[in-house]
Amino acid sequence: EFLKFYFLETNQPVRRLSMLVSQQVVFSLFAAVVVADDVGYEKLYESSATEVWPAQCFDAPGLPAHVHGTFLLAGPALFEMGHRAFQNALDGFGKVQSFKLGGGKVCFSTRMMQTGFYNASVKAGTIGHGGLFMETVPPRHCETLHPMCNMLAAGDNNYVNSFQVSADEPNKLLMVSDTTKMVDFDLESLSVTGDHTWDDHMVQFMHTAPLGSAHPLPDPAGRGGTIGIASGLPEGPGQSFVDVYRLDPANPKTRELLSRYSVDKTAYFHSFGLTEHYAIFPHNVAFDTMAMFKTFGATIGSAMTSHWDGIRVVQHNPASVDKEPLVFQTEPFFHVHIANSFENATGIVLDISSSSSNLLATALTIEKQLNKTIRDSGDKILLKRLHLHLSGNQKGKVTTQTLSVESRSSEFFRINPLFQSREYCIYYATEWFHAGSAYASMAVLRHDVCKGERTYWAKENWYPSEAVFVPTGTEEADGVLVFTALDGVNGVSHFVTVDAATMTEVTNVALPVRIPFTAHGEFYAGVAAAAQSLATETMVLV
Repeated sequence: EFLKFYFLETNQPVRRLSMLVSQQVVFSLFAAVVVADDVGYEKLYESSATEVWPAQCFDAPGLPAHVHGTFLLAGPALFEMGHRAFQNALDGFGKVQSFKLGGGKVCFSTRMMQTGFYNASVKAGTIGHGGLFMETVPPRHCETLHPMCNMLAAGDNNYVNSFQVSADEPNKLLMVSDTTKMVDFDLESLSVTGDHTWDDHMVQFMHTAPLGSAHPLPDPAGRGGTIGIASGLPEGPGQSFVDVYRLDPANPKTRELLSRYSVDKTAYFHSFGLTEHYAIFPHNVAFDTMAMFKTFGATIGSAMTSHWDGIRVVQHNPASVDKEPLVFQTEPFFHVHIANSFENATGIVLDISSSSSNLLATALTIEKQLNKTIRDSGDKILLKRLHLHLSGNQKGKVTTQTLSVESRSSEFFRINPLFQSREYCIYYATEWFHAGSAYASMAVLRHDVCKGERTYWAKENWYPSEAVFVPTGTEEADGVLVFTALDGVNGVSHFVTVDAATMTEVTNVALPVRIPFTAHGEFYAGVAAAAQSLATETMVLV
């Protein structure tokens, strides 16, 4: 706890530390924890609210000429406000980073997300009301006459992921998290334009659907648009449900219901699988609404409970509404992300992360991330290939193959998006424990499953973000990876591009502000102004 407060606000340690303990004790603890092989790792969990606007441009001579567009990367960047601090990194106030690529230049800008939650907190001078993974330190309190203030507050701190609604309006994005509330976002101005509203009546009468997925996927069935999910529960007696819907680019406020099935417990999915015909849902976490009500909506993390109920498979077409799903049983596991899923001659292949504990609820507490002993002893995250057999001698069964190195952790999987929901060979991932027993030994992995070849980008005491694939041709390895990396020794973040076939570095640009831990990025091809007009002057806002 002492170290957490020291690291969270190095610019004003006296005020923050006086709440807990003298500086002398903190510095002695600091000296005991920081070790040579994790230099600067703690800076991923230190606030960095400085904005750069308009964009600042840098030469990037190695960048392929046909890479033209905007790479948007978001994540939490402010871990305290006023006299309160977040305990879970995922609760931090969101910030977006934009990298406009083209004409041999990269133009960087970054802004805090002016969401309802952020604006209300700024007005209050401290972290405001709303549901969080963990309560703040010191805790927030509702007024006696308004005990439901956290449930009624704006829950729109949606920095986890983004997607483009329509190619006809390339700068209009939706920012998403694991709820059905989405945020309208303008890519050009990096501004939140409002909370997205739905004009449909997809959710049944006397039901509510608060949960979604931070990973909606392009429709692989040729209809166009995006496939998303809504998970909810009745407002009285009855069963919970999972809805699969399509968002049509021509009508982005109306969800077309493709499938619905009932479950005994409200299901929580950070991600789901999608093939040409099927949607795949590993039921390993349930959302206990009564646990959330015990805190009056203040801590969502307390409602995430372990609950294995098999892997359910449904067809995503309107004729499948209310049809019973196929249920596959295998050894219970928890997952966060899915690399890809596709159909083959005998069933469905699902490449999915696997761990023995629910890492979304436990791994990203700031206290754990700043404690080397704890983070080095955490669960390993493996990528496993599950074959869900729909036909043949093993129909109804699941066979499993481990794809990743079992002594390391792999997550933040990405592939060439042209191969989404198709049979493929190559995935990319962030790897921890890369060089041994240190969790903070990180690398970007390229794994060709078909050839059994692994290649890496790695630098000692450098900490990369999720690497996003930008296609430059039609072959699976034709492209570059774009990501950021924190140089822990110097405390400087860099924009990096890597050849996706060879993993050799193409571009490395030092940035004017440090970027903390980030969630997911997306590349929007063609969405970039001419390089020479991207910025004529730079303003750094603190």
